[in-house]
Amino acid sequence: TTASNAQTGTATAITLALSETNTDDYYNGMRITIVDGTGWGQTGIISDYTGSTRVATIVNEAGSPGWDVYGPNAVEAALDTSTKYEIEPRVEFTGGGTPTRTALARAKVTSSKIEKIFILDGGEGYSSAPALTITDPNSTVTANLTAFIGDGVISQTTVASAGTNYVQNTTSGTVTGPATSKIRSTASIIRSITRLA
Repeated sequence: TTASNAQTGTATAITLALSETNTDDYYNGMRITIVDGTGWGQTGIISDYTGSTRVATIVNEAGSPGWDVYGPNAVEAALDTSTKYEIEPRVEFTGGGTPTRTALARAKVTSSKIEKIFILDGGEGYSSAPALTITDPNSTVTANLTAFIGDGVISQTTVASAGTNYVQNTTSGTVTGPATSKIRSTASIIRSITRLA
C-alpha cells in the first residue's frame, strides 16, 4: 500500500508500516507526505529505501537531509504510530529562469495514471514556465505535463498525457473555497488541475 501509518521516524528518516512488503529501492525518488498525526505537513523525497528494515531516508527539495514542511508546524524530530503518510510520484519543477523559491506540488494518481497536480507552493521569481518531471521508478509510460506562470509563480499545471503504471495513491482530499486557498503564506497555494487527455 502507499498510504499507511509509520512505526517511527526522525528528522531525516521514516520507518514505514510493518505491513510494507516492497523491496530495496522501490520508492527511491518518490515523494512522501505526512497527511495526519505527528509530523502533519512534512513532505520529502525518498533518497533510499531499505525493504528489510522498511526505513526510508528523506531529503528535501534542495537535496539536503530532512523534510520540507507546509502549514503552520515545524519539522517533528520524532515521528510515531499516529504519523499517517502517503507515497506518490514526485513532481519536480526545473528551469524557468532563476526562481527565488522553487515551486512544490503533489500528484494525484488514479487507475495508475496521473490525474491531477496539486500545487502546494507556487514558488517565486519564475521568468518563464519551468519544465516538469514526474519520478516513479515503477512507471512504464511517462506522463506529459505543462506548467504556466503568472506574476512569477506557478499559476496552473495541465496533464496532457497521464502515463501508466504509477504507484496508486489510496486516499484523496478536497479543498473548498476560492480558486486560491492559503496554506501558510500568500505564495503557498493549492489548486487542483484536471487532466486534459
